[in-house]
Amino acid sequence: MGKTSKRILIGIIIAAAIAGAIFAGLTIYRNVNKKPVPVYDIELLAMTDPGSDMTMTSGSVSSEGIQKVFLSGTQTVADVAVKEGQEVKKGDVLFSYDTTLTQIEVERARVKVGRLNLDLSNAQKELDVLNNSAPQTTQVIEPDHTVEYNPSETPLLLMGSGTSEDPYIYLFDEFDSITGELLNKLIAKSSSGAGGDESESEEQGEDAANEEEPSDDDVSDEDAGDEISDDGDFSDIDDGSVYVVIINRENNALNAEVTAKHGVRLDVSDGSVTGIGLFEPFLPEEIESFEEQPEAYEVTSGSEYTEQELIQMRAQKTEEIQDLKRSIALAQNEYEQKKLETDEGVVKATIDGVVSKVRDENESAQNNEAFIELSAGGAYFVTGTLGEFDLENVHVGDPVTVQSYSMNSDDTGFYEGEITEISDKVASSEDDYGYFSYGEGNSNVSYYPFKVKLKGDVNLRDDDYVEISYMPESEASGGAYIPNAFIRRDGGDSYVYVKGENGLLEKRSVKVGRELWGEYTQIKGGLSSDDKLAFPYGKDVAEGAKTKESNDLDELYGDAYAW
Repeated sequence: MGKTSKRILIGIIIAAAIAGAIFAGLTIYRNVNKKPVPVYDIELLAMTDPGSDMTMTSGSVSSEGIQKVFLSGTQTVADVAVKEGQEVKKGDVLFSYDTTLTQIEVERARVKVGRLNLDLSNAQKELDVLNNSAPQTTQVIEPDHTVEYNPSETPLLLMGSGTSEDPYIYLFDEFDSITGELLNKLIAKSSSGAGGDESESEEQGEDAANEEEPSDDDVSDEDAGDEISDDGDFSDIDDGSVYVVIINRENNALNAEVTAKHGVRLDVSDGSVTGIGLFEPFLPEEIESFEEQPEAYEVTSGSEYTEQELIQMRAQKTEEIQDLKRSIALAQNEYEQKKLETDEGVVKATIDGVVSKVRDENESAQNNEAFIELSAGGAYFVTGTLGEFDLENVHVGDPVTVQSYSMNSDDTGFYEGEITEISDKVASSEDDYGYFSYGEGNSNVSYYPFKVKLKGDVNLRDDDYVEISYMPESEASGGAYIPNAFIRRDGGDSYVYVKGENGLLEKRSVKVGRELWGEYTQIKGGLSSDDKLAFPYGKDVAEGAKTKESNDLDELYGDAYAW
């Protein structure tokens, strides 16, 4: 092996050793500098106060044995047909009114319902997309092969015939130089005719030391420098000139990148080198091309959003859908009532009973009271839905609180009631519960209709939209709720990350119950009040990671939730 090859080999070994040391150093650096994962006391995050068990759902009002007639903003009373204390039969006319304004309002109400339903349809499609979106993941793909750059002996003739159109192309080491021996070889090639010695090109060149010793008439190494003179640009002279391109490659490898190229024109018209000129060389594709060392690259899959972003977007879209359902229920109720007003221009009794109240038209509107009231000893009822997790903990006879948000009144007061019925049939969008057949929280939970009887004097009307609050019976497990963002799910299993007994991060399965407001989930097993939770996302979160205890919620919500 030549000195040059030894020098190159030693360089390769040193470079490989340095690269290995750098890689090992980076690995150690990453492991040493991996941040401990903050863990937090469950009591800082969980909701354990009994008040947190108050669950809300929506429902609609109906009456039995009672009829209260409220005037709308578009009704102008024309004639009252009854008086207080009068007995009436179902179908009797109570009063008549002008319908001119109502007909305009009906069309507006119909358009509003249609627009809200379109918004709901679009929001549900967007939620479906989010639910079916996989989080963005990035995988580093390592190359499956490497390119070998094997050094060649130099100087090495690669190709060419020495003309301006087809110059000789030589591979030179950075320490090689043009010697007299090489010049004599080029003169000999020039005198032997175009194309030169083809055997040399085929054999990828021979060592200059193996060439025939030059005669006294030939150029010596010592004399070559004296006889060669740079006398200008000879690129426009072909006869008696030899054109040579000298290139350097990385590692002197034939498949490596060209790092330098020089064009030299030698004037050998009288059999010796009498002049030298430079020209800008053009390399053919087979010389210019090289094998590039493949590098590791990243492949991104899934959606454009991270898992944390998808969690937040799904929660926001679910809340938007619930708000739209609530708005549709109110708008539909308003539309149905206005449509009824235009049918005959009269209001009729819906029960057999006694007229208990006939109020002044203006006063009843100002005080948000019924214009006419009929009584047959009945009551008002509300129908809502229970989540399946609450079925075992909510019973007939349990108290509830009802609040009205009717678009047709300013009444937002609270009413007390009692559960009188709980159905064993799952509510659906096709049943009589309509828009009220959804519950708060998990969209994968089934809901069951239940009926509430309201107590005392109730200033409501049939089909009013209301919200129902109820308190499920406390469970023996304690019923602590933690934020949904701290729970991860794998198929049907749920798990969290906690600080283990050895102080390192531990992945632990938990048994979950019902959700609260779509933001918290009940933990029925797997955690105790002494455990410390970690936010389960981030590059440092993994089983076995170091942990650090923290009570700084600003750190939690500033870093962990910064999506």
